[in-house]
Amino acid sequence: MFQISSQETVVPPSNSRAEIVNLTLNNSEPAKNTAPDRGEGISIEGKWNPNVPTIPHYEPLDKSFYVRHSSFFVEGKMFSVLFPEPLGSTATQYNDSVSIVKFGVAIHSQIRRFIVVQRKPEFCYACPVFTYGGRATTKRGLRPWEHSVVHTTGTDAQLLPNETGIKYLRITVDPAPDVEPLHPASRIYFGIHHPIQYNVRVKDLGQVIEPHVPRLLGYWVRENKGM
Repeated sequence: MFQISSQETVVPPSNSRAEIVNLTLNNSEPAKNTAPDRGEGISIEGKWNPNVPTIPHYEPLDKSFYVRHSSFFVEGKMFSVLFPEPLGSTATQYNDSVSIVKFGVAIHSQIRRFIVVQRKPEFCYACPVFTYGGRATTKRGLRPWEHSVVHTTGTDAQLLPNETGIKYLRITVDPAPDVEPLHPASRIYFGIHHPIQYNVRVKDLGQVIEPHVPRLLGYWVRENKGM
């Protein structure tokens, strides 16, 4: 067993599951080969306005992404959203998902997963979930101690071979209907949180189980003290 706490253990994968590098979409991960930023990330803002009927409330390419009522964004809710960010010089692999916007700025769009850690009147704060290209926190430059294993109910919470340094207990998510289990390398990163407006189009991925919600919120608060 791979020990991550004096209270809980994480089951290591069998040899048949050791190599899982290419099982996730590349467009769900950061481009840089360094640790993600810390603190408050960029705000994710929606364009939908109920007073402008020509703007659909759903994503035309995938209607499972649509604008939800603010009550959807409870603490522990997991969802995915189209996440635009300025294109970095190292993100050449994203050429097929780049748009040129105002002032000639190149924007890379990707689908990214989040878990809500705090509700606000018109937006929420949410922490991202990464697989880091299937490498979890073995990826060079990361801070494993700022992450936790996040897994789907009914699956093992497991560390990868040679993955060390994770100090937080696992976070378990009950999946939404027809949603595939989380990749075994999924890790929630508590070091950053993004403001996400309630008028963005999101896809429901599930809900952190009730006993683990206080754990989730406590880890986020601990990593963001004094920020």
